[in-house]
Amino acid sequence: MICVKPIIASSIPRTARGYVVSVKAPRVYEGKPTPRRYGVQKTFLYNQYTRMLEASDNSPIIFLQHTNFAAQRLQKLRRDIADANIKFSVSLSSPTPSPVEIDAPTLAVVRTSLFGVALRDFAPLDADQAAQIAGLLKGGLAVLTLPSFNPPQLDAILRALDRSVPPKKARD
Repeated sequence: MICVKPIIASSIPRTARGYVVSVKAPRVYEGKPTPRRYGVQKTFLYNQYTRMLEASDNSPIIFLQHTNFAAQRLQKLRRDIADANIKFSVSLSSPTPSPVEIDAPTLAVVRTSLFGVALRDFAPLDADQAAQIAGLLKGGLAVLTLPSFNPPQLDAILRALDRSVPPKKARD
C-alpha cells in the first residue's frame, strides 16, 4: 500500500509576492462596465492616494520600501516620527519653550496596485513620468508625507527613522 501525503496549504512552498506599481492601461473585459467600479474600501484608498499626490505640490512625499515589517514595528516607527516632530516643534525663541502648532507627518503603508491606478490617473503627470516613478518603486511601499518642506523637521524625522530601523546585517 502506498501512502501519499495529502497536499495542504502549509505544505505548499510560499513564494514571495511581487509588489509592483503598475501604470499600464486597465484591462477591458467583455460584459464588464467601463470605467470600472470599485468597492467602498478601494474607492476610499484611491481617493486618499489621489489627495496625497495632489498635495505634493506644497508638501514633500518620501517613498520608503519595507519588507517583513510587523504591525508593531510600524506602530513604533509612527510613534518615533511623532516624537521627533514634537521635539522639533518646541519653540526655543520664547522665554518658556512652548509647542508650535505644526501639522504632523504621516507614515502610511500603501497598496501598490491602487497607488499605481492613482498615479496613472494623476493629471499633472504624463504617462512617461508616471512610468518612471512606478519603475523606481518595487516591493512593499510606505509613504511618509510631510505638511511642508521644512529642512530641520525633515532632518529630525529622518534621524528618528535611522535610529528606529537598523541596517540589515550582511549575509556571509
